[in-house]
Amino acid sequence: MKNFLLVLLFAWLVACSEKTQETQSEAYIPELVITDSLVIDRLTKPNLIDVREEGSEYLFFDFQTDELLRVSATGETLASANRSEDGKDSFKTRYFSTADYSGEDEIFITTHAGAFMYDPY
Repeated sequence: MKNFLLVLLFAWLVACSEKTQETQSEAYIPELVITDSLVIDRLTKPNLIDVREEGSEYLFFDFQTDELLRVSATGETLASANRSEDGKDSFKTRYFSTADYSGEDEIFITTHAGAFMYDPY
């Protein structure tokens, strides 16, 4: 009986003793994979401003040349326009608040001087 109690006490101590923390296996690190990219044939680095809802066309602005660019999904430049210079169809400033596609056939640009709608074609 005495041996039984000692074995029971030893088993209880082993079961209730503080366990060492198990080493975790390597944490799952998701792999970053580029699924799509757009290559534009320009020497400068234009900034993305807006995307058409269907993803068929992108609107970029090049701050070095002050040009608005319409780029197809394949990277082809469809049209470029410098609207910051003086002249017809100009918003006469280099800075604007927003520029995005508005509907199917207009680009909406907001500046400190006002709001302008342009036909991108």
